[in-house]
Amino acid sequence: MKRTLSISILLLAAAGLFAAPAKVVDTDGQATVRLASGKTENVALGRSYTTGDSIRTGKNGMVELSQAGLTIRVGPSTVFTLLEKELDGKPKGVLAVTLGSVKMKYDRLTGAEPLVQSAGCVAGVRGTELTVWAGSDGATRFIVDSGLVSVEAYGKSVDLGPDEAVEVLNGQPPGDKFIVQRGLLDHAKWDQGRIEALLADPVAGVEGLRDRLAYYADSAAAFRADYATFKARLDAERLQVKAVEKEKGLEAAQAYERDKVATLITPTQNLFLNARYFLLAGFSMRRFVGSRMYVLLKNTHLDDPENPAWVGFLGHYTGFLEQYESQIAKYLVDADF
Repeated sequence: MKRTLSISILLLAAAGLFAAPAKVVDTDGQATVRLASGKTENVALGRSYTTGDSIRTGKNGMVELSQAGLTIRVGPSTVFTLLEKELDGKPKGVLAVTLGSVKMKYDRLTGAEPLVQSAGCVAGVRGTELTVWAGSDGATRFIVDSGLVSVEAYGKSVDLGPDEAVEVLNGQPPGDKFIVQRGLLDHAKWDQGRIEALLADPVAGVEGLRDRLAYYADSAAAFRADYATFKARLDAERLQVKAVEKEKGLEAAQAYERDKVATLITPTQNLFLNARYFLLAGFSMRRFVGSRMYVLLKNTHLDDPENPAWVGFLGHYTGFLEQYESQIAKYLVDADF
């Protein structure tokens, strides 16, 4: 048959097939984007970015994006990534805040709002305005200005209304919600507190990362296994199409393709999409949170390399790196797992 587009190309394209692009409407200061292709360039006004693209701002950087009725303001010293996963049989956008501060404001609600992800949790948005703070130790604070936001981690969910907030420490379920004191909101001060908490108990900090990384790795492995099963069936059915054409002709082969092949493509794409989503989540946490932890601790103990806190952290951090390399990194470089 003439339709020879390989299923591997179809599945690679699935990661951005249904994504809503985000267009840069304002930018200031230092801001770069790492494209899904791996290329890094300066953020460009008027340029649209999509699934897998990651924006990183400098200390005085700012980027404002517009996406289908949603305004996203990426603050200074922030890492923000556009992701996508399958939910209830359909692709779902995910706005990932790995480090720094991002404010999101919805012009209208459509029922298809993207999820919001941090290093340690995921939130479902049913409101019109919220702010997400992602700390240097992997902690997250969600602050709701209006509407409703549901924050979930480790099987526990907390619903937030206007002027309410919640913190999620990495490796733990959400804490108790509290009322926001608007005049005291200061991301830099809050993050400094998170750094101090990390320095006070660095082993707990890195163990939280390892626990979350295990969740990402286990989830990716489950989706990879199901993907392999579906892809094997899909490959077999595509071969059968050729056999049917040879035996019964083109029309019969086309009918077989509609009945047997077409029905497998979407679920196979969705499994690939979810496996890739969890792998990329692990990659972001390793690159931006884990590395930052390491640098902070190393600089703190430069003059005291035998300090028990540093030595203890280093042992657990080495385990984190080994965990990442064996369970996440090796699959990221394999387009077909």
